Amino acid sequence: KNCPLLTEEKSLAKHAIAEHRFRPDHFKGFQKEEVEEIYRENDAVIQEKHEIAIREKMTDDEWARNHAELARKMEEAELRNRERAL
Repeated sequence: KNCPLLTEEKSLAKHAIAEHRFRPDHFKGFQKEEVEEIYRENDAVIQEKHEIAIREKMTDDEWARNHAELARKMEEAELRNRERAL
């Protein structure tokens, strides 16, 4: 009547000995929970990348501020040296 090989019976893809493995020749797709887990993992990766980008931007901004401050101090020192030389 209903041949499991011709239906979308996902349990057929499970390996007989190891539940965590699947048989590619019988693969009928992922279970709903597996798809949801993939989406959760993707969302976590996206969030982590976003946080890394924010931290990198903060670091770059700090370096730019330090560079500007150093350039300002060097200009002031050069000005003082020129004034002393006169």
